[in-house]
Amino acid sequence: MTDSSARTLIRRHARWVVSLLAAPAIYFGGAYIVTLLSGTDHMGLALLGLVMIAVTFIGPVIAFIISLRAGIKVLRAWALRRRHAKGKFTPAESLQRQAWSDAEHLLAALSRREAPATIRVWDLVPNQGEVFFYDVPSSYARYYGRDVTYSQSSGFAFGHPAFVLAAVGASAIGNVSRRSQAEAMAREQWREHQGVRLVVSNQRLLCQVGGQWLSFYYSAITALYPETEQWTLVCQFDSTSPLMLRGEYVPSASLITTLMTHGVEALEEHPSLARLRSRAGATERSTSPDLPGVTDHE
Repeated sequence: MTDSSARTLIRRHARWVVSLLAAPAIYFGGAYIVTLLSGTDHMGLALLGLVMIAVTFIGPVIAFIISLRAGIKVLRAWALRRRHAKGKFTPAESLQRQAWSDAEHLLAALSRREAPATIRVWDLVPNQGEVFFYDVPSSYARYYGRDVTYSQSSGFAFGHPAFVLAAVGASAIGNVSRRSQAEAMAREQWREHQGVRLVVSNQRLLCQVGGQWLSFYYSAITALYPETEQWTLVCQFDSTSPLMLRGEYVPSASLITTLMTHGVEALEEHPSLARLRSRAGATERSTSPDLPGVTDHE
């Protein structure tokens, strides 16, 4: 067993093993401390003894539950690896495997300056010199805050003083709750989560959102986060809110976007593409034609 395999094995089993060993340690350690504190007349030590009694009995239960949950997670992961080793995959897993393999081949081809196959998208009018590469489903979200209004209650109550105080207190609690809800709704967060149709071209990403096509031009992107291992692409812009795409086909879309925004060198150097590169062998270049509209970035 290599050092890397040993470290992986330790990380995989550490939580449930440590938690399981902690259960008896907590019980016997707590019982020993309770024995030392028993019979004391000091109020503080007596209270500490009561706390240790609770820890002695509750602590091992919590540790055992943590160990059980971690053990079940490890067991499920083992069953998944065993099923995969036998070549058995669910339809969703097979789709992911195929999409990842396609992204690996795309990365190798792009690094050799080979243009991917183009497709026709009949319901979109291309710009001058624009060609389309992908027409696929994707998850879509946007990141922004918004203005939220809420109403404060200032109810009027009369009668017994206790009733009035209770009414005033309930009104104040209600106002605080509504304000907290409004603040949570107003803060910046990912919104508009939905499935969309994603089209990737040599000039832009297009998303069909609510029946309307939205264009996100590569030239307008100011920051790019192609998290391919999480099947996610996040783009930031000067003129609009950040965009997040997620799904099986997003790694391929991320490669095209990275190429168009950073150049061919980024495909060989971007840290978020390391896993794709490790299997694609994307280090070789050739004199194949560049992608339409692509020039190397200095």
